[in-house]
Formats: sequence, structure tokens, C-alpha cells
Amino acid sequence: MRKKLFTHGTTFFMTVEMYDKVKKITDSREISVSNFVRELIEEYLRKNSSGQGPIENPKSQAEVITYANS
Repeated sequence: MRKKLFTHGTTFFMTVEMYDKVKKITDSREISVSNFVRELIEEYLRKNSSGQGPIENPKSQAEVITYANS
């Protein structure tokens, strides 16, 4: 029997503008929005656990999209 990889769902809300930008990125990368968010969380946790300290909140939504695209 195959083991489930993702077992804990979560729901959050974003602006229409944020969703449109995320959707454009995920469509171009041919990945799901869920996979994109998991990648961002994994990157945040990796950086946070490497001794760099907590990542500050971005100053603008554009910084989030720029960070996600890099």
C-alpha cells in the first residue's frame, strides 16, 4: 500500500492580485498552487533552521513573488 505524503490540509486566503500572480507562476512552471506553497514553506524552514534567524515579513507583495520566482 502506498504511503500518503501530505496528510495535513490547510486553508488560507489571499488577495485576487496575489492569487493571479501565484497562478501565473504555477502555470508557467506546470505545478500546482499547493506544491508552490509547499516549496515556499520548505525554503523558509530550511533558511530559518540554518541559523539565519527568522525571515522578516516582506515589505511588499512584490517581494514575495520575486522571492518565489528565484
